Amino acid sequence: MTKMDETDLFAHLAGIDSEDTEGLAFMSGLSKASRLHRAALALAEEAFLLGEHVDEQEAPAQAALLAAQDTSAVSSTVGARYGDGRLKVWLRPVATGFEAIQEAGPAGVAIEVASGRVPLQRDVPRAIPGLETLPDQLVVLDRRGRRVVLERMKPS
Repeated sequence: MTKMDETDLFAHLAGIDSEDTEGLAFMSGLSKASRLHRAALALAEEAFLLGEHVDEQEAPAQAALLAAQDTSAVSSTVGARYGDGRLKVWLRPVATGFEAIQEAGPAGVAIEVASGRVPLQRDVPRAIPGLETLPDQLVVLDRRGRRVVLERMKPS
């Protein structure tokens, strides 16, 4: 609403009969809305001049960048893969906790967890008791009993 329109409203208010309360209420509401709109524009312009404005076009790109960097939410629903080049193990959440699947590597390996050892077979899911969160490293025992530390792999 421009300054001219507001002036016309006030002029029209002066010409309304005092008994026409609906017309007065309507015109009063329009006048109030006009003043609020003008005050909001003044505040927005002041914030812009002070450098406090927000570029709303940048927000989706920033959100996408942050989401790509934060894989914790994704990994908690799809799991995580661990590997050392020749041995790969996938830990994934299930209703009862976590289960492990050996995806690559020699037979006869076992995962070492606080509750003991869990032997793995290639492509066969095995429940991992006592595991509550996805670790950064996974300790695996090979067929000879040697400890192998598998690092958490970056999602591809």
